[in-house]
Amino acid sequence: MTIPPFEGLWTDDRLVRHPLVLALIARYIRNSTDVSDEKGTELCFAQWVTAGCQIDEFLTGPTSAGFPIMDLMVVVDTPAGAPAQTRHRDTILPGPCASIGVHIPLTPLQVSPLNGPIGFAPGTHTLTGMNAVPECEVVGAVPPGSVILYDSFTEHRGLENQSGAPRSALFSWYRVPGTYSGHTQENFGEIGLRTTDRFREYVGERLRQVDAVERVKYPSHANLDARERWGFHPDSPLVPWGEERVCFRCDKTCPSGGSGSPPKQLTGTGRSEWYCSECWSESQRLGATSPEPAPANVLLPDDFEDRFSEDRLLELEQTGLNIKPGKGRHKLAQLRERGLFLPVDPSSDWLVRFSNDPQPSGWRDAMRKALGEIPRFDGF
Repeated sequence: MTIPPFEGLWTDDRLVRHPLVLALIARYIRNSTDVSDEKGTELCFAQWVTAGCQIDEFLTGPTSAGFPIMDLMVVVDTPAGAPAQTRHRDTILPGPCASIGVHIPLTPLQVSPLNGPIGFAPGTHTLTGMNAVPECEVVGAVPPGSVILYDSFTEHRGLENQSGAPRSALFSWYRVPGTYSGHTQENFGEIGLRTTDRFREYVGERLRQVDAVERVKYPSHANLDARERWGFHPDSPLVPWGEERVCFRCDKTCPSGGSGSPPKQLTGTGRSEWYCSECWSESQRLGATSPEPAPANVLLPDDFEDRFSEDRLLELEQTGLNIKPGKGRHKLAQLRERGLFLPVDPSSDWLVRFSNDPQPSGWRDAMRKALGEIPRFDGF
């Protein structure tokens, strides 16, 4: 994967902000399952399955208050001779209508010989096509200029490239805030992250406008306060990655160089606390030497049975991995580091409901695969 430059053809609206593509994304990505309780999220998913997997639950039903954000914009190259992936889902919880892949071929995709198009298992976005071997496989063998949109919950695989040439495609990924992505700052690098944020701002500005129109054309039956209870706000600006710009008292985030004071270093805690200007002014008005953190932001993680221990995370961090122990660090910063809540901030009231163990099951599974504790399969 390569992050394209934010210039020239790569910023052409026909390619990255096509009105029909954005309208379909806004119309479809609406899953507003409350992911603050992982067990509760699993229960909601199980109830959806037992009720018959009706997709309208997330399109117009009571869990349809969500909105899309752009997470990723990359060019994907598949070299000649690459083997096929195994069937997989890019996301599982919170289910369908939570993320969409947008696949635009930059070279012709073909079936004879196969040169790496995507194969889809029909019906699996609602769990109606869950055969061990699908009766058929829909192959996205389309020419350049075409657009393939698919729910990331759909089972699919990249097919083998039996041709003698590489193939490439522009791939962008959209999701509701809170869906686990696994995309952290380490995935992008400093320059790549800045470029990705420029794409997020550029596409997000138009996407919010389109989403407002689609909400009127295709209204949701979610309660009026459902989006507020969901905890995310579509007008939130892009937020910084690091803990050094997340206020430990009010959870306000500021861009680099924004309003606030240098982090307060806390000896022996393994963290530094940054506070926004408003919290500094309030504490000084009350005669305090510095603001006090909100208790929920400095709790040590509970000792859950299947989580990585703080000592284990410290060992991994010392080997050079981008794994940081909790040590009472700001919960929002830790959750971002594990691929959640990008690029929109949840509200403070919602964030305090989230478990103080910032290790979702998907993140733990990915880590154990990377460490060899869980076998990896071809294509993953």
